[in-house]
Amino acid sequence: MEINHFSSLREMSSFYQDQFSKLLAESFKNDRLMCRTIGDERWKQVALKYFRIQIHYSDTIIFATEDQLPIGVSFLRSPQSEMHLFTDMCFQLRTALLLGKHFRQLAKISFEIATQTPNKPHWYINQLAVHPEFQSRGIASKLLAEILRVKNKEDIVLDCEKSLCAFYEKFGFNEIHSFEDSELSLMISKSS
Repeated sequence: MEINHFSSLREMSSFYQDQFSKLLAESFKNDRLMCRTIGDERWKQVALKYFRIQIHYSDTIIFATEDQLPIGVSFLRSPQSEMHLFTDMCFQLRTALLLGKHFRQLAKISFEIATQTPNKPHWYINQLAVHPEFQSRGIASKLLAEILRVKNKEDIVLDCEKSLCAFYEKFGFNEIHSFEDSELSLMISKSS
């Protein structure tokens, strides 16, 4: 297994965008929040397109490969990416068109997360996933360790299902807010 980086979406070929979208769609095909919000069948229909759009909310990608194929990936958003409001609005519009009436509910959750996120520069982990066929091999731990190694002088924030809090706590993340309605937690790793 090899750990790789893209520090810009421009560096990433369409091959990798396709591979990462497939990996995320497969990894999150039973995501409780998405299945509950838009329905199991609808989520399975749109997940691949959804993640193809979500990739653009990030500007750094750290991923694990085996035989040159991605088996795990993490998308991060840098503090500097907050400047791209127009681009974000375009991707939000694409997401709204894809999800239809369900977008409002997910936008509400995103807004709640944004209002609880610390108001100081930080990195944000948008996605962290390992393909189901490669789970339980320590790949997520290696990806997270690499993120922390590379970004150790800056705060890192993420949201996750409550059931994953213990995993992130092992890496020094602490819960800063709990969202009862969506069963999500907001967590932070303070810079060292």
